[in-house]
Amino acid sequence: MLNMRIFLTVLIFIFNIQSWAKADDIRDFEIEGISIGDSLLDFYSKKEIKQNINLNYYKNKKYTSVEFYKDKNFKTYDGVEFNFLTNDKKYIIVAIAGLIFCSNDFSKCKNLEKQIDNDLSDQFVNLYKNSYEGSHSADKSGESKISHNLFEYKNGDMIVIETINWSKKITKKKQWTDNISISLRTREFNKFLGIAFD
Repeated sequence: MLNMRIFLTVLIFIFNIQSWAKADDIRDFEIEGISIGDSLLDFYSKKEIKQNINLNYYKNKKYTSVEFYKDKNFKTYDGVEFNFLTNDKKYIIVAIAGLIFCSNDFSKCKNLEKQIDNDLSDQFVNLYKNSYEGSHSADKSGESKISHNLFEYKNGDMIVIETINWSKKITKKKQWTDNISISLRTREFNKFLGIAFD
């Protein structure tokens, strides 16, 4: 019963629209009330944005990543990551991800991953789906694992479910926590990441 409540809560807030099946545009979805195409300046000040930029996220500085954790306005997620073009003075969001920490219980992440994947698969039968998993590039030992479930629109935009299982060594050394995230990404941002299907 508890697992079902968690699942329903996550799904209700992941996609805040009346009918998923009629959503032809990834911009129809919201994470914590924010969508792709919104200006981050409508939700945070420039000072707040600059204070939360992750400077080490990308070697290529075309895009900027900003991360907010434990925001009092977040109803579902432990953290939300935003991406925008570095030179964009309007800070238009091209990708957004909601993140849930699983503490020391990775099975929680895997259960959520399975449930969300099944639900999206049922609702979006016309989207191209792909899945893959492997070692996380941030852990040179190869012991930390990452998995992706990708749902691609015809225009290349994607919904992505990602789970990360950090090794015990990484968790102890860097205090990183196993997590699951749900991302909304534009085609251009996917190509930047090198995961576009075409």
